[in-house]
Amino acid sequence: MTLMKSSFLKILLAIMLMMPALLASARDEGDHISGDIQLRGLLGEKLKIEMQLNCNHTTSFFSNQGAECLDIEGSYAYQTQYKPIALKGRVCPANGTFFLKAMIDGSEKERFEGKWNPALKQLSGTWTLLQTNKTMPFSLTAVDGGYAPDQFTGFFKLIREQMQGEPDAEGASIADAQWMGKYGKISGFAPNWGGDVRFLSPTRFEYSTSYNSTARSSDYDQVYQLLQSNSGTYILFGYSSFNYDKMTAEESGSEDEASSYSYELSVYHLVDGEFKEMGAAAWPDAKVNHADSGTDGLTSSDVEVWSTGLRLPSGEKLTWAESKFVR
Repeated sequence: MTLMKSSFLKILLAIMLMMPALLASARDEGDHISGDIQLRGLLGEKLKIEMQLNCNHTTSFFSNQGAECLDIEGSYAYQTQYKPIALKGRVCPANGTFFLKAMIDGSEKERFEGKWNPALKQLSGTWTLLQTNKTMPFSLTAVDGGYAPDQFTGFFKLIREQMQGEPDAEGASIADAQWMGKYGKISGFAPNWGGDVRFLSPTRFEYSTSYNSTARSSDYDQVYQLLQSNSGTYILFGYSSFNYDKMTAEESGSEDEASSYSYELSVYHLVDGEFKEMGAAAWPDAKVNHADSGTDGLTSSDVEVWSTGLRLPSGEKLTWAESKFVR
């Protein structure tokens, strides 16, 4: 009896010693702080651009003063096109410098280089087109400075409501999404199959999920984007998917026949504490097709959502204008 009691106590002690590490592991895996950043500004005197930069999900992009140099990546786009150009680089908080390489077809074509100001949430410096050594000044400011605190709260309210609801068999859920102090936090992000948070800033939540079985595979991309408005809280929800039916491919001998693509866009407006889907009122007119599916060259990444507008798979560009999208 004494021996059994001694063994039990040893096992219990081992579990207790392991518990902090297990809890930390679970917390690190499931919690995400809004550490990424969206920025807008000018390249040269007239070119309006947007930029999205990934930091990590434990600290804010602008809260790493004095830290070692950090690898960052993301993309930028001209507001006239909304076509993303990939970025890779480093930020060095100790001396307030950064550089970003614009990667096109796998090689560096452009470079942003300059100063990083955490107090003003700004990036500024010189852009260089490497082929010709042409240079232009640029200045970018974090977009979250233009929003009211209740808009951030509303943004996380919609995320929480939608992702705490009953998820579909291939979807994802979260334990909680809330705005706390300066930063928002998502706890317990749990894709039912595969996937992870791709981007989380005070104004944007983007994630992917994937499903794979012996019969088919599916990949989903979803994004919530807080839209600038002085008349209330508006949020664009974008959903795109790629599905591949393995049995159809075997039967037909054609991958094209076995593949399908789809996307859907919705705008929500917070009214009296409740979110209302706006439907056709959010688009230029009722004929605008903001939900589609097919195989005509459409891929799940062809819906490009930015803070001031979006680009549809057809190439059509729509700009956000206070309470609706316009051509």
